[in-house]
Amino acid sequence: MQGSGPHTIDYGYAPEKPPKEVLVSRKCAEAVLRGAQVYVPGVMACSSHVEEGDLIAVSVAVEQPASDGGWGLGITRGTVLQVLQTNPYYFEQNGLYIGQGTKMLSRVGIFRASQGIVVYMNNRVFKLPSFRDVLEGEIFLQNLPSIVTAHALDPHKGERILDMCAAPGGKTTAITILMKDEGEVIAADRSHNKDLNGISRVVKSKCYYILLIFVYCISNDNVKLIFDVFPFLILSPIVRCTINPGENEALVRYALDTYKFLSLAPQHPRIGGPGLVGSCEFPVGYIEEWLKPGEEEFVQRFDPSSPLDTIGFFIVKFVVGSKDT
Repeated sequence: MQGSGPHTIDYGYAPEKPPKEVLVSRKCAEAVLRGAQVYVPGVMACSSHVEEGDLIAVSVAVEQPASDGGWGLGITRGTVLQVLQTNPYYFEQNGLYIGQGTKMLSRVGIFRASQGIVVYMNNRVFKLPSFRDVLEGEIFLQNLPSIVTAHALDPHKGERILDMCAAPGGKTTAITILMKDEGEVIAADRSHNKDLNGISRVVKSKCYYILLIFVYCISNDNVKLIFDVFPFLILSPIVRCTINPGENEALVRYALDTYKFLSLAPQHPRIGGPGLVGSCEFPVGYIEEWLKPGEEEFVQRFDPSSPLDTIGFFIVKFVVGSKDT
């Protein structure tokens, strides 16, 4: 589906009188930019004296460096949003505007409710059609890299496949379709917030065989643990929804250097860009090794800034050789 943007929106901003505003999480903002409305769970903060029916600006909370070396929002859900620069928490609360809409709940109602629409979007920086209630149960929307992943795996009838980050079930379903409903797919996900029941519904409706289990394998350390404990399982693409080289190329380097029986396999179709070659030296003196020359064409890196205009994504496919070498 073709969208349009970026569009310029008049928020009615004045230096001493900023617009009424809601601050939403990054995941909520991503959904809004794909055509969704703003729902209760996605709201982090809101201006004071906001009532139902008000015209309100929607901004996304920008993650900030945290004291522990990681990244975070730096605010507590339910915070009163004050967007004047005199506010001591201005930089933590200052978001990136993504659109404008009509408030469906008061400020009090937002943080008392557990579900429902908070803002009905009238204008978005990027406009995409919403698929809500369109062919419900008949279609499943996927990002391009997710579609590529299932085909890069190249599953066949009778195989047994483990999907370790399966919810909400898009790639799992695509894999079962490519297997012609003959074989076994074990779908697992570490997050209780993802709809594993949704996987079960999708799969059972098509007579697929799915065993649901939970595996904790998201952080770099846990991905390395997967290599260490289950190297015999690494027969397929490893997918990361990020463009951080430390979570992608560096892990590929770890796997290839640690397990000599692993090698990179070509992927078809090849739509993403090449991986990053070289290394990165951090101020503390640590050197993070990435890919070696010639390896970059065996991985697929999807960068949001590229002409493909996709989400950030990374796909690598390993082949397991003889473990006696």
